[in-house]
Amino acid sequence: MRCPSPEEVIGICDLSPACHYMPVTRYRFYAHNQRKGDSSVSMHPIADKDEVAIDFPEKFYSGGFGRDSSFEAHAEDEGVLIRLVRPGPEKRAASIHLHHFLLASILTDLAQSIADRNPIDIVHREPLLNAARAFVEALEQTSPDTGQGT
Repeated sequence: MRCPSPEEVIGICDLSPACHYMPVTRYRFYAHNQRKGDSSVSMHPIADKDEVAIDFPEKFYSGGFGRDSSFEAHAEDEGVLIRLVRPGPEKRAASIHLHHFLLASILTDLAQSIADRNPIDIVHREPLLNAARAFVEALEQTSPDTGQGT
């Protein structure tokens, strides 16, 4: 089996010991909505910029996603999927699926990290607060039938 090119790598497979930490190409990624032509994918423009880096023992992949790129983020039954896509001649895509407990741990660490530093400037703080409030409101929704999350 050949090593995938950086353009083909979109994630890391950690589903089984047989493929632990192997590069995952767009043809093998396990997220169901990664299929071409999936109409449920809702992409949004990236207002700022992002960089993704994957460091394997013998390979390093890095890619930037700027204002010409787009993203999607949505909840699934077992976690959340975040996907970044850069179109054009240097096209690339990066996806990460985080299970709920890992996402909770990441959010807790981020909260502690923010609390331990100087306050974030107002330009960045307001959008973060609005997003955090919307996130909390969505999490607090319950089903009228069961009293559990929908």
